[in-house]
Amino acid sequence: MAQTVLAPGELALLTTYPFDRQPEIFLRLWTLREAYVKATGQGISFPREDFAFTLDPLAIHFADKNLCADWQFSTWDENRHIVSLAASQRHDLTIVKRRLTADDLL
Repeated sequence: MAQTVLAPGELALLTTYPFDRQPEIFLRLWTLREAYVKATGQGISFPREDFAFTLDPLAIHFADKNLCADWQFSTWDENRHIVSLAASQRHDLTIVKRRLTADDLL
């Protein structure tokens, strides 16, 4: 599946990690890609080769060097799930993580 959703640079990055970490790294890259295309409103039909992520440092890189990377990203693990967030740098981003119980939702 990685070959169909990740950019070539991301595929290369994935192979630099130990085999046992590759599923986590794949999910981290995939959720970052999903967060970005959803934040831009372009949807998953956006060509996978047009941009790629690096993880250290966490950044987006565009094939078209004229495009501005004015985005900020965050990714974290939450109960065995990978969560990623994309936001325009035009807005300050403060992430507050809270755990809610069923009682909190009532």
